[in-house]
Amino acid sequence: DSWRPADYDPRIRPWYRDAFEAGAGNVTDPYVFKVAALAGYTVRVPFAVGRRGVVAGDILLRDIDAFLRTQKLGKSGVVFLFDDQGRVIAHPRMTEFIHQNAAGELELPRLEQVEAVDIRGPLKASQENRSAPQVFEASDGRTYVAAFRPIDSAGSAKLRIAVMAPLDEFFSEIEAQRWQLFAL
Repeated sequence: DSWRPADYDPRIRPWYRDAFEAGAGNVTDPYVFKVAALAGYTVRVPFAVGRRGVVAGDILLRDIDAFLRTQKLGKSGVVFLFDDQGRVIAHPRMTEFIHQNAAGELELPRLEQVEAVDIRGPLKASQENRSAPQVFEASDGRTYVAAFRPIDSAGSAKLRIAVMAPLDEFFSEIEAQRWQLFAL
């Protein structure tokens, strides 16, 4: 018989232990999974009624990157997730931005580290008027449209989704067809 004691106890892993702390989010910070040696997040929901435990699932960083790349708007539009602390949680190029610190922990990039376009102004304006998309001029001379929305189901993780693209990419096909009609 090939039965042997398991050397993996989820109750000692940080994603499990930390789930019971006051203010713990439903989404962990990224870390390297012990079993697979891959980076990702754990989505977790603790329960304390009856037997104490945590229902959890892992999301690999490479899978989030791949999914967000498929959500691209136009040639250079982007969809990404960030938290209230200004840390980027998921981005189409997240694997390029995330790195390990001296202690071996994964560190999340800041908003200003991942996007060439400064979105602090439009983000602040969107927080004042939650429902309005933001149209703004960037330092690269292009006009952008951006929308920022909280993800209420993320609970105490305080996650937001950002969707941003140059405005000219939305209208480029319409402009091309207008010139074709004009030429005809």
